[in-house]
Amino acid sequence: MSAYTVKQISDKFNITTHTIRFYDDQGLFPDVVRDIHGTRLFSDENLDWIPLVLCLRNTGMSIMDIKHYVDLCIQGESTVRERYEIILKQKSKAESDLAELQHRLEILQMKENCYEQILSQKSGDACNPATRKVAN
Repeated sequence: MSAYTVKQISDKFNITTHTIRFYDDQGLFPDVVRDIHGTRLFSDENLDWIPLVLCLRNTGMSIMDIKHYVDLCIQGESTVRERYEIILKQKSKAESDLAELQHRLEILQMKENCYEQILSQKSGDACNPATRKVAN
């Protein structure tokens, strides 16, 4: 059985040691053991939780809701329906966030194209909202 330190986990998943310790203190990584010096040691099984917790957190799920999800996982098969509903809800939120990001990207692309035209044609600054006259 392999044992990984917080530093090794930090390097492997590109997250801060502080974040790992905080998430572990919140109970988001079940069954992490400590050695006789109090150093956290993550097993191969613990590693499976980390990408999931990071994904849920990065899609905006609260620590409390992630903890609830983790607790449901630990309870086992009787909670599959509830876990499924949680994942569907989070997926829907991620899709909504993605659509908003896509909209922002389209605006930036439009502005990029506008500036490229100005720079290539040395024309006026039609992309600048501050130079547009508003009719009263």
